Amino acid sequence: MNKVFKAICDKTRKKEGTITERAIRYRIEDYQKESNIVSRKLAENAYAYEKMHIAVEKLITPEELKELQDWLSKKTQQTTQVVKQEKKRVKVREIHKKVVDAFSLPPTLAKDASEMADVYPDIYVLENLVRHVVMTVLKNKHGDDWWKNRSVVSGKIAQNVEERMSFEEKIDGLRKEALMRFSILCSES
Repeated sequence: MNKVFKAICDKTRKKEGTITERAIRYRIEDYQKESNIVSRKLAENAYAYEKMHIAVEKLITPEELKELQDWLSKKTQQTTQVVKQEKKRVKVREIHKKVVDAFSLPPTLAKDASEMADVYPDIYVLENLVRHVVMTVLKNKHGDDWWKNRSVVSGKIAQNVEERMSFEEKIDGLRKEALMRFSILCSES
């Protein structure tokens, strides 16, 4: 039995009375799973420090201490990020509620918008990945001027893209970017 585990057992038994080492190991394993810790040793050290308030720095090697400090730092950063995200979600929900109330919109509208907001980054990445692949394939097959080739891009699609670009420029002075960025992936030809 290592020093950290012994300290955990001693403190647990002092608090709770008779308890088996196996029961204590189960607690540490549960903590390891819920904390997403890969190493059993790190889980044991983190459990001793965080849950049992044991001064593990006196019981572990400098390498183990560094690993524990790194994990605690990462956990703190993640917690801070989660708190910030939750504050942002609360603020967005408050804004959604005000808009829904002000315009007598269906109450589920804000909830639906929040759910869509969660998937938007995935959709955005997928959409732009498809555009990138299409542009790469067309450039490799038809050359740099593939967009101007009406046997590759129909006149109707090109016209729709030009109209969208014009509209975007009027709205916020958007600079012209890659023409493909303004296409609608499911547009008819």
